[in-house]
Amino acid sequence: MPREKETKRGSKDPMVAIYSPNLRAAIRDKGTTIAELARKLRTNPQTIAYLASGDEIKRSRASRRAQMARILKVDEPFLSTRGSMSPTLMAGLNVTVGLGVFVSPRTQLAFGRLLEKCLKATERDLRIKALRDRGVEEPASPGEVKEWVTRCMGRLTDIGEQRGDVLVGAEQPYFGVMVAGGIIRGRHLPYDADEEEAGIGLVAAWEQILEPWFSGNAKMNYRRLLERAGFPVPAGERRSDTNPFIIVSPKGAP
Repeated sequence: MPREKETKRGSKDPMVAIYSPNLRAAIRDKGTTIAELARKLRTNPQTIAYLASGDEIKRSRASRRAQMARILKVDEPFLSTRGSMSPTLMAGLNVTVGLGVFVSPRTQLAFGRLLEKCLKATERDLRIKALRDRGVEEPASPGEVKEWVTRCMGRLTDIGEQRGDVLVGAEQPYFGVMVAGGIIRGRHLPYDADEEEAGIGLVAAWEQILEPWFSGNAKMNYRRLLERAGFPVPAGERRSDTNPFIIVSPKGAP
């Protein structure tokens, strides 16, 4: 397999990490191919094929990883790190995203696009004074509101949680565990093809459902958003359903 040589100490183009599964996911999500990516990078397709193969962390030049991130429209931490990362699409939105380890890279990218739209619509609502309620105490930080929108959408687009919400005894998506004689694995792992496609489809469905809110042709019922995500509405809450601050209780998170 082609491997890039380590550069000399002090080089301006050092070797950096590339997590192969995430690179493969970004290539597929972008709808391109290894050959096309290599052409845009002006490099050998075998080099990109090597970086995208397997399930481990590889090494590549920093400049190449930066170029791949720009072409594939993801952030560099996504290309370099195992586990869930927030895509470039959420850069600058100042919100913490925790999708957990049971999320495939492609699902992470799809959720990132949905969340970007949700947070931009929420920021728009936070600027509309008419949606706020006079005489009602509200949290001081809009960041709290965005954090709760993120948590709500994360739960609504979690296929495992939705399955568990309507089924009794549904198996959770645990990874395989090594035991004597082999591996015990769950029936519904998020990286399995059918499960991944269903998860991406669930995210896409919510993106379509919420399109009137994104485009400004409808208002978000923040109270209902909380309820659908499984969070209790604060007792005695008097704020209007369309007030984005309803996501966070004046006395703390619900």
